Amino acid sequence: MRQSKDKKFYQDLLDEEQLLRYYRGRFAVRNDIIVDHVLSLLPDDASVIDLAAGSSYIAEALLKDNRVKHYNWNDFNPKLQSLVSRRVKDDRMKISSFDVDADSYSLAGYNVFVCVSMEHLERDCEALKKLDSGCVVSICSPDLEDPAHVRSFKSLAEMEDRYSSLLDIKIRQEHRDGVPKFILSGYKR
Repeated sequence: MRQSKDKKFYQDLLDEEQLLRYYRGRFAVRNDIIVDHVLSLLPDDASVIDLAAGSSYIAEALLKDNRVKHYNWNDFNPKLQSLVSRRVKDDRMKISSFDVDADSYSLAGYNVFVCVSMEHLERDCEALKKLDSGCVVSICSPDLEDPAHVRSFKSLAEMEDRYSSLLDIKIRQEHRDGVPKFILSGYKR
């Protein structure tokens, strides 16, 4: 397995126009699928952690639902942080920038966990283990070899094998639009 990339790697990776692509096209379709999964499982008084968020697309969609009481959008890319802070004006949302592969952090108290970029997290299972039992979880990873990815899955079944001991998976979905993307949603065991 490869090592995850640090903050410096992502700092100058994309310009703002490139970052905006995550709000449209195939990325928007993937994000809409995740939003639908989360909304179908969303508890009342939801406290969401959106880890390695990548864009505020999912945050903007979920914040339209009044069941969301707190939203922690997390990504350590400073360009994304700037873009998201300008796009989202909602008192329920906080922007954080901890690195799950390098920093000390807690996920206690969140009852919804979203991560569209599991392929970037070297300590992905450690992060999931930090969630409270019963927490709604929706995660995604593509079948794509990339220098920034610590792993890729060749099938939905392969992804499910990695996470099934930690998650009670209720929804499994594969989205194909160019690169296959695998999405699992359910509850932390």
